[in-house]
Amino acid sequence: MRISVDRYPGQPERSNALYRARPLTWDELDLTATCDGEPMTWRSKHDRDAFKEAWLCLENDRARFPLYPDQHAVLDYAYQVDDGRWGPWFQRANAIAQPSSDRVPSSITEVSHGQTAGPRDGKRI
Repeated sequence: MRISVDRYPGQPERSNALYRARPLTWDELDLTATCDGEPMTWRSKHDRDAFKEAWLCLENDRARFPLYPDQHAVLDYAYQVDDGRWGPWFQRANAIAQPSSDRVPSSITEVSHGQTAGPRDGKRI
């Protein structure tokens, strides 16, 4: 999953200066993820001042939980970004990488649902 922020859209110099001075950190984002309620491990793949990418792993320190054909699972994740770096947005695109087709049977389909919240309502997204 990817997290990308732009406090001042259309003003890249101003946004870049902000994120150089106050970059997003994984600790501040407080990323959590679960698979059917079971905590999941995640790994940082990209760590830039205003952009993060994490891979959600179907495992934790106690077990692995692969998905098999005809099996369903609910993956939930949450993170937080403070108002000063989020920007005046009420909606964000969430990118979820798809597994490569040579490793997943064609019978498996992804259903994606999301919830977005703006900075003024105090919700986590």
